[in-house]
Amino acid sequence: MDRMCNELLTESAIAKTRRVRKPKIWIDKEASALYVVLRAPVPLSRLIKVLGNFGLEAQEESWASINGRYIYALVTDVEKIAANSSVFEEIFLQALQGHIVSYCQLYRLALSQKLNLESIIFLRAMIKYLDQLLKETKEASILKTFLRHERLVALIAQIFMHKRRNLKALKAAIAEEFKTVRSYEEDRLLQIYYNAVQSIQKTNFFKKKRARAFKFDLARFKHLLEDLEPNIEMFVYAPDFLGVHLRSSKIARGGIRWSTREDFRQEIKSLMITQELKNAIIIPSGGKGGIYIEKEVNKEEFARYYSEYIDALLDLVDKKPKPNGDFYFVVAADRGTADMSDVANAIALKKGYWLGDAFASGGSSGYSRKKLGVTAHGAWISAARHFIDRGIDIFSDPISVVGTGSMRGDVFGNGMLINPNIRLLGAISSREIFIDPDPDPAVAYSERKRLFEAGLGWSAYDASKISPGGGVFMRDAKEIRLSPQIKKLLGIKKDILSGEELARRLLTAKVDMLYIGGIGTYVKSSEELNIHIADKPNEPVRVNAGELRCYAVCEGGNLGLTQLARIEYAKNGGKINLDSIDNSAGVNTSDYEVNIKIVLAQAIQNGTLSAQNRDTILQELTQEVLEKVFATNYLQPLAITLDALRSRIHFDKFLKATEILEREVEFFNRLDFHIPKAKEFHTVLDAQGAIVRPVLGVLLSFAKIFIKNILLQSPLIDEPFFEHYIYKYFPKKLLVLFEKESLAHPLHREIIATVCANLIIDHAGVTFVSDYDVLGKEKFLIKIKAYLLLHTLLAIAKVKKELYASEKVLRNDMYTLLMAIEDSLAFNVRWAVHNYQSFDFEPFHILNYKQELAAFLDYDKSRSDSFFHSIDLLKFVMLAIAITEQTDYTLTQILKLIDSIIKTFGIDTLLLAIEKYRPKTDQEREIQLQLARLVELFVTECTKEVVHFTRRKENLQEGLERYKEEKMIDSVALVERIEEAARTPQDLTALTLIVHKLLLDIV
Repeated sequence: MDRMCNELLTESAIAKTRRVRKPKIWIDKEASALYVVLRAPVPLSRLIKVLGNFGLEAQEESWASINGRYIYALVTDVEKIAANSSVFEEIFLQALQGHIVSYCQLYRLALSQKLNLESIIFLRAMIKYLDQLLKETKEASILKTFLRHERLVALIAQIFMHKRRNLKALKAAIAEEFKTVRSYEEDRLLQIYYNAVQSIQKTNFFKKKRARAFKFDLARFKHLLEDLEPNIEMFVYAPDFLGVHLRSSKIARGGIRWSTREDFRQEIKSLMITQELKNAIIIPSGGKGGIYIEKEVNKEEFARYYSEYIDALLDLVDKKPKPNGDFYFVVAADRGTADMSDVANAIALKKGYWLGDAFASGGSSGYSRKKLGVTAHGAWISAARHFIDRGIDIFSDPISVVGTGSMRGDVFGNGMLINPNIRLLGAISSREIFIDPDPDPAVAYSERKRLFEAGLGWSAYDASKISPGGGVFMRDAKEIRLSPQIKKLLGIKKDILSGEELARRLLTAKVDMLYIGGIGTYVKSSEELNIHIADKPNEPVRVNAGELRCYAVCEGGNLGLTQLARIEYAKNGGKINLDSIDNSAGVNTSDYEVNIKIVLAQAIQNGTLSAQNRDTILQELTQEVLEKVFATNYLQPLAITLDALRSRIHFDKFLKATEILEREVEFFNRLDFHIPKAKEFHTVLDAQGAIVRPVLGVLLSFAKIFIKNILLQSPLIDEPFFEHYIYKYFPKKLLVLFEKESLAHPLHREIIATVCANLIIDHAGVTFVSDYDVLGKEKFLIKIKAYLLLHTLLAIAKVKKELYASEKVLRNDMYTLLMAIEDSLAFNVRWAVHNYQSFDFEPFHILNYKQELAAFLDYDKSRSDSFFHSIDLLKFVMLAIAITEQTDYTLTQILKLIDSIIKTFGIDTLLLAIEKYRPKTDQEREIQLQLARLVELFVTECTKEVVHFTRRKENLQEGLERYKEEKMIDSVALVERIEEAARTPQDLTALTLIVHKLLLDIV
């Protein structure tokens, strides 16, 4: 024995120590002593501190070294230890040796409430979760509350810890214990904890992995929380890292981020809500994941933590699709996880998860966004809308550009190689500033291509290929001497600037386009403070929106501008959409990849495809997938342009649509997107009185989500007619080869709803939803059905395709023509909604008339010319079909009759005059709507009357003339009155009198 401290270390204790082969504790009640035997020495201070975790104090301590073992004797309250000695020993020794968290005050519950180590780990996980969930309550405060109400906390933990046999009695005990909580704040916290525990749907906790995961049904207790929250949350707890995955619904997807924020859940939640907006065009709704590691790690170490996190998450979802199951769990790359898709997919394959390598899109066997350049190309298509009205083609014409990013990046690098004639005057990356004051486009393009292919930054740019006065500079440079060429480019007189100031000046250069291609928020509004913007690295170079002098902004990257900055820039005349509109191609392509892989996997299972040929098929579909993706990039900005024009005329409809969306769409909170209340809506109008594009972009996306949700909640999309939207979604080649598997896709309802929502809002605009309250849900579904049916019946997609192809010639006239098409459809839809019960509204029955209608319109020639030749008549096509059904006449004969009635009574002129009227009050607006309906009624009744009046040997045109004679209708005088009223369209009384005269003539 090397040392003896005092009488605590008796001969008996020493003898016992010699027999111990592994770490051990025992108690001596007579001496009130706790004995601890270890193989390696630890400081007495550590021993005392760990003991304190159990709520015990050491009044006296001794230690000795005996034959390579170390014995410690502590005088303490051993009676408390004796009550649960085996659990105490397990926890105490593991904590002492660092196998579990060494210092945790929850360990006292092992003695006071007889909790085991697993229960304490659960409570520790719950405290970490509540710390992230409740941004106003910190971990230390939660711990204090838990320790103050130990019994209540322990009882609630029992609900989770497989002690549910006496659940009724347990809940009764919990209710009694809640009566002892006096503080409102503590009661609220404990109620949230109680509800959270009860809402745990699935866990891997009892597998005793290092990473413990819990799936919460937040919908069950989000009413107790103050902020907007996801509906499904997965939380991962490990001793040295935490993770979350948040979803708005079971069918959701989003990237996984390596977060550096201690309040990482707030960051992820904000991104999830943004992702909900971005995902409006794709099948799943918004989701987002994040991992936070509590220490510095290298990339290799990160991969290990990431793997644990992914493995834990996959423990919480169904391995195979099943009714009402939670089986669709898809992730993507995000900041810090760009090269982790293959790692995630390997785990999914190993665990037998049904999606296999479709779990994390963009892996080595998927669609590489960077190789395809899809995000940049889609953004370029989106931004082209800003320039079309100026007669500029940004894919070929020389335009001046300043950008953010470097050629090694996907979005910036690919973007700067789309148009070989662009003049890239400058770019700002995370560390460098590139300036080329007067570039030779061909030389610059060649050099940019070299850098991109080699993955090099601006510093590798060949200086000899930069125009005089230009160069590559460092952002952190204290002083940069400016050349005359740079001073001219930037419009400044200073000779010297810091790197940060030079970057700011470059951002505000007068150019055609500011292209956001890199990571970071570079522009804020003049009202915002930098402290509130979560991008500290770019704070020194950030500028205000009012300082921008570019004609347009293209946001190929995310969050290049804050939403308030976009609004301010747009109000000042700048052309801009949203990042989620511009860069939608990336997420859209990834979603196609997942859904095509699902079909191909089913084909492999069915034996109609070999596993070896899967990737070949996937790649062969690439071009058609890109065409579908880029069509969205074309249509969404066009829809925003049309809505901007509509908003000048039907401003009130946009206010109503906004009100409906905020009420009906869970994750649309107008404050989050800086959309004002109705009284302040004028603050988001541009100089022409149109709602600015960034606001319209938000409304466009949430209107799609609204339509999608309405359809998913109804049986409408289960009708046979809607199946053909599956065919519209998937590439044709896939359908040819694997039609059966495509139609059996487990998300077929979601696919149909998404395709329908995109079609409706991209064409009819946001105001399509504005009459939802007036119609009610049932009639609104009829409206959706009628619109889609008419779109197919009249071959609107092909009519519009001809217009799009002629856009360079049509220019602004195309907008007028497109809105005229939609007005014609809207008129038909209104008639159908009001009359759907009076005729056979079955889609395939109505589509039987498609061929006859096409022949009548002479669609074999130019579809668009034929459509516009008969556009006034086509407003009544549903009426014509309904009357045809009730008579022995053909649709062609009825259409010719209605055409004659329109021309005879000046109906087209009258309807146009009514439409152009600008109501000053809600009452006048109601009268305007009634007048349009009464004109519909006149045409309807007049057509029926003429059919009735026509004799067997007469044709319908002769019947019309005899009808006029018998009714003594002076149609010439009537038309003169209509034309006179049309010349002064703001006379509502005159319009009302004319409509009344029409109706009286047929009574």
